[in-house]
Amino acid sequence: MENPLKNHLQKPLSEKPETVPAPAIEAKKDDILDEINLYKEPGLSENPTKEEVIERFLKIENPKVGKVSSEEESPVIDEILKQSANDDFKIVTETMAKIYLKQGNKDKALQIYRQLTALNPKKSAYFADRIRELEENK
Repeated sequence: MENPLKNHLQKPLSEKPETVPAPAIEAKKDDILDEINLYKEPGLSENPTKEEVIERFLKIENPKVGKVSSEEESPVIDEILKQSANDDFKIVTETMAKIYLKQGNKDKALQIYRQLTALNPKKSAYFADRIRELEENK
């Protein structure tokens, strides 16, 4: 019995592999393009308007977008507002203190600088100076 792999490996490298003739490839391309061009979407007119396309999409996809009622929304928003107004800052930065100063909220800026003094002993002298400046300008 003859081994086809062995025969293939014994062929010289200069011999090109078999290829599909170019006209056959072109014919397949033309067939696909013709099929695409002739395709008509069921339920749409020849030149559909935006509204028709949207209606068709909504029928096919059937997207579900829930509506949030104001009763469901209120407790969540109230909780977020309470947390943002809370004076206990878990994360404090000098930038936060500067923002509060620009907003005119010196008390919160002072509070942040005090926390930064405790958190950053190396910069405590700098933060102490900032606190002193703010307290003098109060």
